[in-house]
Amino acid sequence: MWKSISGIGLGFLTSGIVIVLVEALNYAFFPELPDLTEIEDKQKIAEAMSQIPMAALFIIMLAHALGSFSAGVITSLFVPSSKIRLGVVTGFLVLFMGIVNLVMVPHPTWFMAVDLAVFVPMAYLGARLGEARS
Repeated sequence: MWKSISGIGLGFLTSGIVIVLVEALNYAFFPELPDLTEIEDKQKIAEAMSQIPMAALFIIMLAHALGSFSAGVITSLFVPSSKIRLGVVTGFLVLFMGIVNLVMVPHPTWFMAVDLAVFVPMAYLGARLGEARS
């Protein structure tokens, strides 16, 4: 049981690292992006988000997809059994954090719908790859 919990934790941690690294590409490609960590007012955050280029939103979505995929791979590589099932569980944990992010930072409606749809399927695909490799 502890190996399974550790595998899920490691997959979840990996997803966070991957998401942060890929999202950092936005500031390399779009240095003019607003720093949303400095803004306290939700209305100002919403205004800033409405000005973010479409390509930057796709990079965020790519970050979430790659983070979920890596969570599935790492989880399935480190858990002793039920690799795909536990990889998907990790995907749901990453999805939960995605929901928290979408609640805290207003995003366009289309983005929320598409973004939420990538977490679990990508974790599943990652878990399938990890299971095939182990």
